Amino acid sequence: MNKKQMMFMIGLFVIAIVIGGFMYDEYQQSYPEPQQALFATDPNLILIPAYKIGNEALFFLFKEGKHLGAAQLKKGLLGWKPPMITYSPLGDVDAYDKLSGYQGYGGHLIYGLIPDGTRYEVIVEEEPAGLLPLAMLPEDEVEELGLEGFYLWYYESGDTIRGGTIYLRDLNTGKIVDEYTISK
Repeated sequence: MNKKQMMFMIGLFVIAIVIGGFMYDEYQQSYPEPQQALFATDPNLILIPAYKIGNEALFFLFKEGKHLGAAQLKKGLLGWKPPMITYSPLGDVDAYDKLSGYQGYGGHLIYGLIPDGTRYEVIVEEEPAGLLPLAMLPEDEVEELGLEGFYLWYYESGDTIRGGTIYLRDLNTGKIVDEYTISK
């Protein structure tokens, strides 16, 4: 084996070690399911799944009964990685019959709580927002949060949301009962 071949073999060996280290690190930080990745960041989260489609998942969550948050996950080469999670204080539950308590995530997702998703509809950019009943959670957790009968609404855009108006419409009367302008 000449010197050139020896250097080539050493180079391949070094590359293999670097790739192996990267793959091992990926493996250590990946989970088979998105919920597992979220619970790896905090095992006490209360999760509200919005969707898991292909390699993407969206979850809303309660932390310590005092914070509402969101997390978007993407599946990597070896599984789901723990995501960035944002939280905001829940605040006064009585204020959720208005839209001012909405929250955002990454500039393309906004969400909040409304007291009755069978009575109200949230409209963003002329589209109805998605609704998730908190009744999907265990009853004792909903009671502990003080959110019986509440729904989580969310609107996700492919682009950054750069302003507009959020409307809360009463489904019984068709009237807009609240509106909030999103600042640019």
